[in-house]
This record gives sequence, C-alpha cells and structure tokens, in this order.
Amino acid sequence: MLPPYVFVARFYASWQTRSKLYTIFQYPVGGIGDMFSLWQELGVFSEQTVQIYGAELACALDFLHSHDVIYRDLKLENVTLDSIGHVKLVDFGLAKELKNGERTNTICGTLQYMSPDIASEKPYSHYVDWWSLAVLLHIVVTGKYPYPNANATHHRHLRFVDYSTPVECSPELGDLFDKVAIRNYNFLSQ
Repeated sequence: MLPPYVFVARFYASWQTRSKLYTIFQYPVGGIGDMFSLWQELGVFSEQTVQIYGAELACALDFLHSHDVIYRDLKLENVTLDSIGHVKLVDFGLAKELKNGERTNTICGTLQYMSPDIASEKPYSHYVDWWSLAVLLHIVVTGKYPYPNANATHHRHLRFVDYSTPVECSPELGDLFDKVAIRNYNFLSQ
C-alpha cells in the first residue's frame, strides 16, 4: 500500500469478486472536478498553468515509480483538481507493481495516450507514463491530441513519426516535450 502523497489520491480499501476488482480511493471533496471537464469548459490552458500541472503530475509519477508502481492510465479524466487547484491522480485500476528493471507487456490504457510499446505489445516499464504525460500536456496547450487520427495499427509506429513542437509552445515548453517523451521516446524506452 502506498503512503499518503499530496498529488495522489489516497487508497482506502480494495476487494475482489470472481469477475471484478473494486477499489476505494479519496476523491477531493469540494474540488474543481477532473481536468478533462475543465479543459472542455475553458479550452487551452495558459502555459503557466501547464507548467504547474505538469510539475505536479511529474512529482506524482515520480512518487509512484519510486514505490515500484507503474500507472499506465494517465489521461485528463484521471486527474482531479482539489479545491485550490492542485492535481490528484485517481483511478488506479490499471496500475501495477513493477520493480525497477522489470518489464511488463499487458496492453492497457487509453489509445490516444498510449505509448507505442504498449500498442505494439512490446515489453515496457515506467517510461510509458512519461509518454502519457507529454501527450496530456500537448492536449491542454494546443487543444488537440498530438495524433488525432491514430488507430491501433498506426499507433504502433508512432516512434517513427516526425513530431513537430506545436507553434503554440514557448521554446521552454517545446524543450519539455523534446525531453519528456514525444521526440526522445527511443531514448526513454532503453
């Protein structure tokens, strides 16, 4: 069980039937809601807001990874905002214990956020969460998915697609996309 962390919803209990797994996590009472709803309502976020949310989500992923947990379902719908606007990761249904150096190959997650290794059934590790973070940040900066027409077949080959930093980005945010995942994916997956 994970210790409490400011940017991760607190786990309370879980149980399983023959066909279902149930988990109970903290939901921020009085919060703003989920990031997807906020994005739909407000449109693109300011770069300053993106930097704050990006840093908080990076801290959340780093916390999970340091506790041998791979998240595998980072998307706008799974990020809630508390009453003062800080992020909380929720929905750990696809999370898995994965020790440093281990790999897994389960196909899971949401296609638009899914790393090419997951889509192509290759063994992967924690780095797939960083790909999803880069996709999430791209969406809230530009208002669109980086690969809007991707289907499962196309998605397997994304590492070979030339990614262009969105014109909406400052050089600093473009550098973040370069370093986090989208262009340097081959480096991250080593």
